[in-house]
Amino acid sequence: MDELLHRWNRAIVAFVALFVLTGAIIVLLMTADAIAPDFLPGGSGDPSTGSWFQPQLESLADLTGGDQIVPIAISFIVILAMLRLATIEVRSERRSRALMVSSGQEGDLTIEEESVRYLAERTGRTNSQITSLRCRLRVRGKRSATPASIEISCYPRVALGTDVQQIRDDLQSRVKDTVGKLTGLTVLRVNVARVKYERNDNVRLMEG
Repeated sequence: MDELLHRWNRAIVAFVALFVLTGAIIVLLMTADAIAPDFLPGGSGDPSTGSWFQPQLESLADLTGGDQIVPIAISFIVILAMLRLATIEVRSERRSRALMVSSGQEGDLTIEEESVRYLAERTGRTNSQITSLRCRLRVRGKRSATPASIEISCYPRVALGTDVQQIRDDLQSRVKDTVGKLTGLTVLRVNVARVKYERNDNVRLMEG
């Protein structure tokens, strides 16, 4: 029931985002005189009636000069916001997909990607020199393989002066061992993709 409700909510969000995005594009094109006010369906010649929203679109088409700036700017902002929302929804869907751990006569065992990512981040942050950590997962081979094979990329922020090679070695061994042991997944690699130092002007570095 919860899964059905979740999918229903996502469908509503997608529909609303698509509706708003379409409206913003129409407003943008209309204000820029790229389309005619009567391009939408709904009009008829006998008796004469306008198409859908024709009076409102005609008022946009009549704008000139500086009056066009506000609706064009608002349209751009709305379009970018809806595209951002769509991106978030797609990423969320990818993160929530399940990975196969085992399969047998008794049934299947799967784990969500998001949970594995969370485990990797919490495991890496047990190193006191890491101030924050983001991880990403990539499935290698078939998702239905038993167990699934994954590659983890880590993006740590560390205290200024930390030996980044030690951080790399520690993360690779710590994350790979813990995630593999607790989930049963095959962890092929742990990449420390990008280390970033925390800015701290009060830290004195040792001179060689």
